[in-house]
Amino acid sequence: MSKGQFDKAFNELTHRRREVLIKFLAGETDEAIAKSLNITKATVRQHIRDICEEFGLKNEFPDQRYSKRADLIALFQRYKPDFVVSKTPIETAILEQRTKKSVPDKNFVGRERAIAHLNDFDSQGAKVILIQAKGGVGKTTLARNYLQQKFGFYIEFPIAKETENITPIESLLEERLRQLNEEPGREFGVSLERFRQKLQTERIGVLIDNLEPALDENCKLIKPHRRYVELLRVLTDLSLQSLTLITSRDRLREADVSLRYYWHHCAKTGKLYSKELMLTSTL
Repeated sequence: MSKGQFDKAFNELTHRRREVLIKFLAGETDEAIAKSLNITKATVRQHIRDICEEFGLKNEFPDQRYSKRADLIALFQRYKPDFVVSKTPIETAILEQRTKKSVPDKNFVGRERAIAHLNDFDSQGAKVILIQAKGGVGKTTLARNYLQQKFGFYIEFPIAKETENITPIESLLEERLRQLNEEPGREFGVSLERFRQKLQTERIGVLIDNLEPALDENCKLIKPHRRYVELLRVLTDLSLQSLTLITSRDRLREADVSLRYYWHHCAKTGKLYSKELMLTSTL
């Protein structure tokens, strides 16, 4: 979003939405905002969702289970930093998620076995796990819910469904650094190092979703997007406090990227259930 688009969206906010926004950016919880404005928490949450949409931050999920609040904070840190308190977007997002009543995802019932195996990989020191499965069996749902439960907050690097629509990692990394309250470097290598340092100091989940459009027939990253390999090298650093999950229909066969594989198969019988599991070691 450009500065002009940002200013236009901000100036068009209603008085009530601006009140909610200012209190939200000041770090107040939904409950505190509701009490001070004499409205319900549900109304506060709806206002914040509407504000996010006003700024072009539309939630891709109808049930709104993945918030755009951190992106909204990052946007204001870029264009109106005086509105944002020193609390980081991560801390604010985690606080909000922890104060909400936990509602189980109906599509996540029966995944205890899958979670246990991912936990095993994590306890063994794995930093990057690739969840491999055919389409439609719920690998993305598994990855998102696992990271949400484990970290309370995660960042996502979505890969487009079509190869020609893949976003360059340079642009995505800049966006994610701003989401994490960090300024991107002028060079890709500098941004990568800042990202590494952030993951060394804070527990953050990372999701790279739908990798296969970025792979060639040999399961290697295609030439226009080879820099994703550099990102993966950073994410495998054993000094990080993060855990990265990759979802893909195909394996990744990059010799200098060390990761673990999780084969996920499930059957749909009204809900998704883990049916079969095969684990493989590091390449």
